[in-house]
Amino acid sequence: MSADVYQFRRQATALLNYLVSRGCTVLFTSESSREMPDNDLQFIADGVINLERTATRSNIQVSKLRGSDFDAGPHQYRVDEDGFKVYPRLLPPLPLKDLPDTWQVGSGNTDLDTMLNGGLESSTVTLVTGPSGVGKSTLGACYALESARQGHPAAVYIFEEECGTYMGRLRSLGFELDALLDSGNLLVEQIEPLRYLADEFTSQVRDHVEDNGIELVVLDSIEGFNIALEADEGVGRPLHAFAKTLARLGVTVILINENHVTTDTLAISDRKISYLSDNVIYLRYLQTDSTLQKTIGILKKRMTDFDNRLQLFNVTAGGFEIKRLSESAREQL
Repeated sequence: MSADVYQFRRQATALLNYLVSRGCTVLFTSESSREMPDNDLQFIADGVINLERTATRSNIQVSKLRGSDFDAGPHQYRVDEDGFKVYPRLLPPLPLKDLPDTWQVGSGNTDLDTMLNGGLESSTVTLVTGPSGVGKSTLGACYALESARQGHPAAVYIFEEECGTYMGRLRSLGFELDALLDSGNLLVEQIEPLRYLADEFTSQVRDHVEDNGIELVVLDSIEGFNIALEADEGVGRPLHAFAKTLARLGVTVILINENHVTTDTLAISDRKISYLSDNVIYLRYLQTDSTLQKTIGILKKRMTDFDNRLQLFNVTAGGFEIKRLSESAREQL
């Protein structure tokens, strides 16, 4: 309708000024491109909201809001049959100056709890790391079940394993799930990372914590969480925000991490996330003759002393069975 870009900008500015002078709140849209930027329209606006869509994600970002502060940075959003939903990017609350009252989370196994000097302290972050099939998910489930039995509601978010398989496997090991599930003290939810936005998932977990009083969260696993992220975004920042936010809300966090070292070499994680953890429980295989045995060790525990000796273990009916390493096995290690 305008003869050129200059006339369009002039007429748009005049219209906006007219509406504002009549006491109207004006919301207008603009399509900015490299060939035709809209910097002048952004200059006269009191607030600017940018919408951007990538191949897999939609982001919303406030870049300007006169007279008010705002949450900077991109936040994910979704448009579906329920409308327009925004999932704010997590920013951990400020840390507490004083150490809050804590309780110890047991595993249900006396030998393992003894190795940890009584168990895991509440409001801490624990990394359970080891190769595929060694028992990481089962150990995470042990902590969730024991927490729920103690009256501290727990939630397990599984990314890779099917929920039915997960529940059936735990029942086959003798874990009593149904009463805890029915009471609401235990929540087990399967997350399909290709259907979730990363910020959508973290918002959902925080809602569960605040609405249902969840006190322990198991993220199973970091690899699945990573799939929900942007292709060009590393897992470090989102995982830091996720774990630290929950911990500072008083939630005990257990992160399940798979490394690709089976025997010999000691490696915590190839993601450089061990700094995030207050505790590190390391599971690995030990090759003796023609068999593989499983070992467990505590590499780190910030709040108390711990037993740093490796021990053999088996996953049996009822949970973990710790067996003392023989001297010959220790020599081999």
